[in-house]
Amino acid sequence: MIEKIPNQIFKWLGKETSCAESPKKYADLRKYFPNDKYLNLKKIKKVLIIGGGTCKSEQKILNQFGITDIEITSCDFIKPKIYDRKLVKKLNWISKSISKKSKVPTKGKYDLIICLATSRYFEDPFKVLFNLKLLLNEKSLILFDFYYLPPIRRASVDFMYKWLIKEWAKNKNQTKKKLLSIAKISKHLGKHLSEKKINQEISIPELGIYSGERDIQSIVYESFFPFWSRTGASTKEISFLLAWQFLSISNDYDKNKISKFCDKKKLNIISLHEITNDTNLLICSN
Repeated sequence: MIEKIPNQIFKWLGKETSCAESPKKYADLRKYFPNDKYLNLKKIKKVLIIGGGTCKSEQKILNQFGITDIEITSCDFIKPKIYDRKLVKKLNWISKSISKKSKVPTKGKYDLIICLATSRYFEDPFKVLFNLKLLLNEKSLILFDFYYLPPIRRASVDFMYKWLIKEWAKNKNQTKKKLLSIAKISKHLGKHLSEKKINQEISIPELGIYSGERDIQSIVYESFFPFWSRTGASTKEISFLLAWQFLSISNDYDKNKISKFCDKKKLNIISLHEITNDTNLLICSN
């Protein structure tokens, strides 16, 4: 019973929200390609999207490259939609998640695989990445990002994951009310801290604290506890995004760890960038 609870929560969140991350994070991925020789646009006809929800963000990303008439296969509990008919010729939906053994529920071959804002929910993101490599056509690309949290915040998220699963098993409706209560705290913290700044003289990277002028809310959110807030967001919206955060189980993937894995498994790293303080974007090929 307990093992099925995360999927129950994912399905609930999928009905309430379109994605776990702000699409702004992926607004300009083209700049992370060293040059266009890695983008054989005419070759890209079949695209696999893992955990993309409605695939709105992924279609915006594909539009950055001027790709048209492609076939998209989406693997997610959430049904995808076509947002641009010039871009998408055919849309396939596999209503399944990555298995506990990191197996991908498709045997097709693809010219491009996109897995963004999703690997944090896998038990072993590296196994998933390797299995995705096996689905690539020759000289094709994977866009895959990894989550990295400082140790105190990581411990907070680990605790909140256990709390969320335990409470949901007892009473899911009461758990939703408790999430709303946490969201209210988060919203008020954001209101009081959003304009307060500090000039941090030295970096403390092991805690996720960096030098320069920083706003207090970001320090609390990025380094200690995921109290997320955004101007204009409702308490309900904040509760959903907090739940997405609490469901993260793979939060310890820094650039050094990713590079070593790619070397070991003979994945060609085209680009590896820290696109935000908690996200490392890997662009690789087989």
